[in-house]
Amino acid sequence: MTENRINFYLGKPGNEDWICSCDEFDFMSEPCKGDLVWLPLDGKDEDREMYVIMQKYISGDEISYFCKPYNWED
Repeated sequence: MTENRINFYLGKPGNEDWICSCDEFDFMSEPCKGDLVWLPLDGKDEDREMYVIMQKYISGDEISYFCKPYNWED
């Protein structure tokens, strides 16, 4: 069984900034477009932020999620 690496990026593909990485087993199920994620997963609560997944890209044994900050006012 191959373990996939999950990478989270702020922004769109080609103009992204790395947020964090984790293993696929850090989630109960794979996040989907529109899901909210609290990142970085291993950070202290005061260092974490909520993001919305905008796009998913699968390549080999890596899954990349491109996110934007969640706007609590919306």
